[in-house]
This record gives sequence, structure tokens and C-alpha cells, in this order.
Amino acid sequence: FPVTILANMEHGIPLETSSVIEVLARDVLQQSSTPTAFVGIMNELWRVTKKSGLVYIRVPDASAVSAFQDPFDVIRFTDESFTYFQSIVYPKLRVFYI
Repeated sequence: FPVTILANMEHGIPLETSSVIEVLARDVLQQSSTPTAFVGIMNELWRVTKKSGLVYIRVPDASAVSAFQDPFDVIRFTDESFTYFQSIVYPKLRVFYI
């Protein structure tokens, strides 16, 4: 069953390593404070997800007009933004652009 956890992911995710089957990061990664913080969050998502689990990410597409409406969005994403993460490094990652 789904569980919602509210946390500042830049300070870590309050879950045990390899403790969840699926993670949904919906409309949050673009608000990472820096590229370094973003990579740290990606590492945390990977850490808490079981080896056979999946990480689902939804982020705004930078080419969409609405991508620049939210003043708190710091990081911009394109179709190629997650290519590195979807390779051997994070094979369980699934990305959806809105």
C-alpha cells in the first residue's frame, strides 16, 4: 500500500537501505537547490529502493512553456537529462516528463 513521506531529501530520506519496492518522486526533483543536491537525492532514491524495485520520476519538460512558471523550480530537464542515470548506474529508473 502507498505511504507518503514528507522529508527534505537533500538531507537524506528517512528510510532503511533497500527497504522499498517502488519510489515515486513526482514534481520534486526540479526544486533541488543545486546540481550537487540533485545528484545526492538521486543517490538517496537509489539507496532506499530494493534491488528489484523501481524508481518513478516525474519532472517538467524544459521545452514546455509551463516549465518556467514555478519560481521554485531550479533544475531544468530535457529528454536527455536522465540518460546517465538510466544507464548501468540506475537501471531501475523510469522517468516521465510532463
